[in-house]
Amino acid sequence: MIEIEATGVEEPLVSRLRGMEGVTSVVVEEQDETQLVLVQSSLGAQLVQPLIGALEGVTVRAVTAREPTLEDAYVALVGAA
Repeated sequence: MIEIEATGVEEPLVSRLRGMEGVTSVVVEEQDETQLVLVQSSLGAQLVQPLIGALEGVTVRAVTAREPTLEDAYVALVGAA
């Protein structure tokens, strides 16, 4: 799971992230002034650099790679439905 805290994330970018090799799901959670982009991938942390490269025009505040939780799996399933 890769978490990206950013501002300026719009639907065309989310669609582009979903189409990247190794990406299994992308969920965007709106927060106060930022967005949290949750990317699930079979590539894990190897996908961090390509993701950052794809975030053109977005202000990135933080990027974290971690193991997915059960809640992440649930969100991915519900988001795919």
